Amino acid sequence: MIKASTIAAGLAFALAASAQAAVFDFNDAAFLDTTVDSVTTSDGSITATLTTKRNARGTLIDGIAAIFDTQNPNNGLSGSNGDNDLTEGSGLFTGTGFGGALIISETGKTAGVALSPADDNASGGTITFDFGSTLVNLVSFDILDDATVTAISNGVSVTAIVGTDGGFGTGFDLSALTNVSTVTFDFNGASGAIDNFVVNAVTPVPLPAGLPLLLAGLGGFALLRRRK
Repeated sequence: MIKASTIAAGLAFALAASAQAAVFDFNDAAFLDTTVDSVTTSDGSITATLTTKRNARGTLIDGIAAIFDTQNPNNGLSGSNGDNDLTEGSGLFTGTGFGGALIISETGKTAGVALSPADDNASGGTITFDFGSTLVNLVSFDILDDATVTAISNGVSVTAIVGTDGGFGTGFDLSALTNVSTVTFDFNGASGAIDNFVVNAVTPVPLPAGLPLLLAGLGGFALLRRRK
C-alpha cells in the first residue's frame, strides 16, 4: 500500500515541475513594423530580452531586432527598400497568414522606432533570447524566406534550412535544447525571419494556495499511522 507521505511528495513534485507551453508569435499589433529589444509570448507568461548583432561586410556589429508585418504590402513595394520575399502578397507566401515575424533590422538602430517599410538585414547576423531567471525547454520554430538558421545554447546547436528564395518552413524541431536560459539564432550570413517560436517553461511554478493544507493533512495522517 502506498503511504500517504509518498503520495503527498509525488503530488507536490508533479505540480512544482509542471511545464507551461508558450509561443512567441510576434503578432502584437502595437509592435508590428517596429524595432524591439524584448518580446513576450502570446499568453504573457514569458518575456525574453533580445541582443542583436547584424552582419556588416562580414563583421558582426551591434544591431536591433524588428517585427516585420508580412501582411503589410508596403513592406514589399519595389524600390521601397522593403523585402518582397517576406510579404504575403505574392509568390510562396500568398495566404500563409504568418502575420508578424522577427527579423534583424536592416535600417533601425534603437528600440521602439517605427519602420516604413520594415526590412531584414541582407547579410543576416544573430538574435539572442535571454529568458532571465526562467529556464525553458525549446520546442520548435518557423523560418521565413530562404534562411539557414542555427539555434545555439549550452554548447548544443540545431540547424534548420529552408533553401527556397521567398519560401518558408514550419515546425523545425528544437527539442535537443533543454533547460536553457539563453538561446542564439544565427542566420548564417543570409536574410530571413523566424516565427512561432515555441518553448516550455521548466522553472517550478507557484503551488495552488490550498495545496499546503492538503500536504499537511496527508503528512499528519501518515504520522498517525506510523505511531500506531
